[in-house]
Amino acid sequence: MRSILAACLALVVAYLLELHAPYAAASSVLLVINPVQGGVIGKGVWRVLGTLVGMLAAFVLMSACGQMPWLFLLGFGVWLGVCVVGMTLLRHFRAYGATLAGYTVGLAAYGAMQHPELTFDQVMGRGASVLIGVVCLALVSALFSSRSVHSRLAALLDRLAAATAGVLATHHQAIQGGAEPGAQPLDAARRSLITEVYGVDDLLALGKAESADLAHRAGTVRHTMVSLFSALVGGAPPMRERGAGALSALQPGWEQTWRELGQVLEREPGPAGRALAILRLAELRARLVAALTATSVDDAAGQAALMIAGDRLIEQLDDYRQALEGIERFHQPRPTPARLSVPFHRDTVAAFQNGVRALLTVLMGGAFWIATGWTEGNMMLAGLAAACALLSTAPNPALGAVEFIKGTVAAVAMAFLCTFIVLPHVSGLPLLLVILSLFWLPGVYATTMPRHALAGVAYLVAFTTLAAADNPMRYDFALLLNGAVAWILATCFTLLGFRIVLPRNGARDATRLHQRIRNAALGTLRGEPADAQAWQWRQQHRIAQLGALLRTQPQAMDRAIAQALSSLHLGREVLRLRRWLREAPQDAEWPRLVARPLRHMRQLAGDPARAARHARRAATCLTRLPARSHAAMDDVRRVTVVLHDIAALLERHADAVVPTSGGHAHAQ
Repeated sequence: MRSILAACLALVVAYLLELHAPYAAASSVLLVINPVQGGVIGKGVWRVLGTLVGMLAAFVLMSACGQMPWLFLLGFGVWLGVCVVGMTLLRHFRAYGATLAGYTVGLAAYGAMQHPELTFDQVMGRGASVLIGVVCLALVSALFSSRSVHSRLAALLDRLAAATAGVLATHHQAIQGGAEPGAQPLDAARRSLITEVYGVDDLLALGKAESADLAHRAGTVRHTMVSLFSALVGGAPPMRERGAGALSALQPGWEQTWRELGQVLEREPGPAGRALAILRLAELRARLVAALTATSVDDAAGQAALMIAGDRLIEQLDDYRQALEGIERFHQPRPTPARLSVPFHRDTVAAFQNGVRALLTVLMGGAFWIATGWTEGNMMLAGLAAACALLSTAPNPALGAVEFIKGTVAAVAMAFLCTFIVLPHVSGLPLLLVILSLFWLPGVYATTMPRHALAGVAYLVAFTTLAAADNPMRYDFALLLNGAVAWILATCFTLLGFRIVLPRNGARDATRLHQRIRNAALGTLRGEPADAQAWQWRQQHRIAQLGALLRTQPQAMDRAIAQALSSLHLGREVLRLRRWLREAPQDAEWPRLVARPLRHMRQLAGDPARAARHARRAATCLTRLPARSHAAMDDVRRVTVVLHDIAALLERHADAVVPTSGGHAHAQ
């Protein structure tokens, strides 16, 4: 109801200002509707900014190419492609702003393409409509909705922390001495968490737009998010080493403690529960350290493997403790902001493909318009550009285009009913607003259901444009028919573009992302990244995205995540080895024996099998070092086990088959 009230208010204001197309202000409201106040503010602000940039681009294109339709079409297509590339690389509301900057050119120049002398009036009218719509919706949202993201974000963090503890009670390969990372099939809980943890950032984006206080806490929330994911995928044992299994005596207590942590956080999701959980973590860590000190394995390599397994479990405990401490800081009245930047994966290949597809689709639709000489072809081109841009990053854009067609067909029927059967019997502004509200209501309701949201958006925009509640009202059947054909053709050309121009393929997207994870891991052999922590966080985000791509295919997801976790652990072990090399005493002999194989491995990063042989050769050389002090020999044994671990992981990468899914991921 808030959205309908805001659309009515925007229409009234547009009437008072005597805009050329007052109904465009109502369309702007209906495109920004969001049940969360932060979504309204964020989309509204970036809609205005994107529209202003698009208006400037429209002025430039019309002034340079107003009398040359083919050149204008090419310039419009290139501009839209560039903006779609930016939309794919950006996140959240910034991506929405880039989208608006792209397709606003078509909407702003609509009506002026055949009459260039009207460019200024058309472009300024478009900007005024968008501004009125955004301001009206923001006003209604501020008056009649509450700020709820802070409480939702707090509840989500508490739930994820409790769920992660429950998962870690049953996934502890370093204690069990599992053969390889990710060897256990993912159960439903862990599979869900892998795809859900990074959803915290999506909710945070709404919160940052809604509240300056939440924007102040953004660094803390993101650090909590990545720490939870690190704990979720951590604790992997050394590969092909039996010493780690000596910790099996700790397994019952480990399981019991994690289970109690999850129960405590579920029962008491407050300061008392978190304080108790942190205390239990400290006790578990102390028991683990004591077990590592007291446990002894007969052979030296097994003892080193035991110590490395223990180190990884300690890292997992520390990651989870940092997550709990982050949640605690989030609840403080004025927490110190976390001065860190959490990186995210950017798919440049998909961005380029989306941009080229947008360019070619607009050229295809524009060529049809120019070749036929159709007077309403400019409306079709504007709708085509908007639909193509908005669907470019959808999980299944072709399915989204089908939903757009459904919504548009419904809008045509309802616009005819409203314009030629109902409105001729209506007199006065109040009754007009009531009638329009009744016709808007089904579309607004559809947007609340994910399955029909795209159809609802298409319905709202197409109906409002076709009904064209102008002042004075015009009842022109030919105009309605032309507009209906333009909207239907725009959505059909959109579907055609996504079907034949670089069509999206879920299997190919998952394969490319998996290959990127693998290459980033092997890239650590070539050199240490500037920020090892940022490297790990970016890999984690890629793994979460891979899980999201394959979440409807559990078996394919299990295989892909297992291989991705192997890549993550390979990179972490190489970076661990490089850190040990930097911190080694100057009189130590092992760094000299390791440095040369590392140089060979750097040259062979593209050939994991040969790089693995160099790692094993280095490990063999270390076993021949003469015995020195006890501490020095412990370091040598640890490095030896890590080298064997790196070699085994490299061999897995040499033998790995890049996972593919059986078809498109039909996610809405």
